[in-house]
Order: sequence, then structure tokens, then C-alpha cells
Amino acid sequence: MARKWLGVSGKKYQQMPHAETPPASLWWYACEPDPTWADDVPLPESQCVIETYLLQCKRGRALPTGFGKKLAQWLQDLSREPKISPHRKRYWTIPAYALAQKLPEKTLCKRLREMEKIAKRLFPQRVPSNRQTVPLSEEKIQAIRERFIEVGDIRAVAHHFGISPFRIGQICRVEKALIAGEEDTATTETKTSSAVPDLEYPFDG
Repeated sequence: MARKWLGVSGKKYQQMPHAETPPASLWWYACEPDPTWADDVPLPESQCVIETYLLQCKRGRALPTGFGKKLAQWLQDLSREPKISPHRKRYWTIPAYALAQKLPEKTLCKRLREMEKIAKRLFPQRVPSNRQTVPLSEEKIQAIRERFIEVGDIRAVAHHFGISPFRIGQICRVEKALIAGEEDTATTETKTSSAVPDLEYPFDG
């Protein structure tokens, strides 16, 4: 519906702001955005998360030149609501922003997850209830794994248990690998059987 209203192609829609809210993982990022045309100034707690992450990245390696400025720009862009029409604003989703900026989506997602982990550790009292990690019992973990084996769909399992798809993926790493291995084996067997002629009745017309 949104694509139709905007009159843009699916490919263009995927590379433009179209979310109603900013990324949920950026709950910790707050800044002084005035004036709106200037660079945002992160509030002290947000700046603390950023600096802690930069120090973490520097351990044992040198960061690319200007990485800190790039990181600040990503956070600023993702937390702002740019105009997509004269009377309409929308936020970036992380995948759309990565596509538009030609950034590796998985790398950007990982960086944002790491910063959220730092924020949770530094400011546990500020973590929204929907971003809190609830400890799971062994019984529930086993039920999650059994459900995944049954349906083979991470998002369906996440919806069933009310847990993020990312966490389901972490819990079911072994099961994912087993299913992927079985699918590869089945594909190989299918190709092999289709390539070998049936010689039981070679002259049966």
C-alpha cells in the first residue's frame, strides 16, 4: 500500500525511508538535533555508549580513518525522520539504509547490536521492557529447538514464542546446520538420480 501511494518501484522503496518508527535497537541513542541542518550532539549517556564501542573496536587493531565520524553519521541518519514527500516523513530501516549507503547490511546490524549490548550493560535501568533479554529455562530452549525442527522457519518460531528471530537463530544454530545439511544431501541425491538412467529394463519400449 505504501509503495502504491508513493508511486515508486519495489527496488526504490527498499532503498528509501519507509518506517513509522526509528530502529528499536537505538532506544539508547538520544541527541540534541538543533539546528536540524547541523550534526547532532549525542547526550552524555549516548556518547558514553559510542566511546565505549570505539574503544572496544580498537582492541588489537587500528580503525579505518574517519570511522568515528562515519559511525556518528549512521546513528544520526537512522534516528532522524527525513522527508520523503512535501508532507510526509519516514524513518530509515537498517536494511534500507544499508542498501542506500552501499554498506554491508550484516556488518551494520552487528555494529548496532554491539552498541545496544553496551548500552544494556552500562544503563540497565533504561532498557525498554521489549528490549530486555529474559533468561530462558532449559525446558523452553528445548521446546524452541523442537518447534524449529518441526516447522523449519525462524520467524514462525519467534512469533510463536514471542522472542526475537535473532535470538531464535542463536538458540537453533545446530538445528539450522543439520537442516541445511539434509537439504544439501537431498538436492545432491535428486540430481544424481535424475542423471543416472533407469537400466532395470534398458530395452523396454
